[in-house]
Amino acid sequence: MPSSNGAWWNKSFRDYADDMQTPDFAVAVEELVETAATQVTAIMCAGPARPHTLTRFARTEGNRVWYPPEDGPAAG
Repeated sequence: MPSSNGAWWNKSFRDYADDMQTPDFAVAVEELVETAATQVTAIMCAGPARPHTLTRFARTEGNRVWYPPEDGPAAG
């Protein structure tokens, strides 16, 4: 089945983008949001290369997550 995320030339990124559009992914994100509402939560990438945090610089507001520039006013 062709991917709707063909702009990603890297197959791993394309496959992840495809997975993010599935109902299972949506359910998992809802579970994560519910957990994070009641306790400190770290989001990890558990890809085959090596586990790592998605970013230590992410900022959140409710369900919104954004990544300000490291040297910008929101850094640190």
